[in-house]
Amino acid sequence: MSKQKGRYKIIQEKEYLYIIQESISDIHPVYKNSPLNLYLLIGTYKALLIDTGCRIEPLKPIIEEIINEKALIVVNSHFHWDHVLGNGDFNEVYIHEKEASYISRPYN
Repeated sequence: MSKQKGRYKIIQEKEYLYIIQESISDIHPVYKNSPLNLYLLIGTYKALLIDTGCRIEPLKPIIEEIINEKALIVVNSHFHWDHVLGNGDFNEVYIHEKEASYISRPYN
């Protein structure tokens, strides 16, 4: 099952697995690796979001609608801009310690 929410396409692969696609070619046509996939895993008490994307539009309201009142853990797979620019929507984001300094600085 899939549905469009603004610029995000939300695909429910399994009861517990969502793929949220963001078209980064909307930012600039030079980017050819669309769509960018973000993954949301739903557990009994918590949910896990892997990557926050480019933040073409706010992501947090979409995630909150899916997870309801569950606690959310957010992780970045790595520090590239197309995986971390939505981090500001969330209070706490985890990444490997060797890449933490990259996402701690402003992105220009």
